[in-house]
Amino acid sequence: MNRLVLRFVLFAVLLALLTSNGAAQSINLSCQEGSHVKIVRSTPIMIVDHIEPSLDFWMKRLGFKKTAEVPHGDELGFILLEKDGNQVMMQTRKSIADDSPATLEHATQHTVVQYIDVDSLDAVLKCVEGMKLLMGPRETFYGAREILLRDPAGYMIMFAEQKKK
Repeated sequence: MNRLVLRFVLFAVLLALLTSNGAAQSINLSCQEGSHVKIVRSTPIMIVDHIEPSLDFWMKRLGFKKTAEVPHGDELGFILLEKDGNQVMMQTRKSIADDSPATLEHATQHTVVQYIDVDSLDAVLKCVEGMKLLMGPRETFYGAREILLRDPAGYMIMFAEQKKK
């Protein structure tokens, strides 16, 4: 895909989401309860100062692969990572500021905690060995075993193994 087109699409989506300010909008009654909307994928876009420090965590420790990138000067401005049908996107504040300053103004008001279901929390614990855990491992009342940590960009990432049924 053309890099300029990819950037335009990503910024348009991000701008639309972040500038809505939670304003009340009229609801089409035929779309209540998501009856006509199928969510194909939900992907976080993490806004970071620099992408490169996070690559070791996401790619080497967790095994994500880089599927798209957009440079911004001498650094990465955007990256799309994928693993097992899941995606994580990161975009730098500088990249957003150059393309859509209003988006960055709104983006500083939000926090993302990424919740990632895994098949083996023990395997994740080996992958993140040496990193500080903010919580856990713990067993929850809803049947999950979880840990919480910060990735190199400072985002909280919660890994959870659901109780086998």
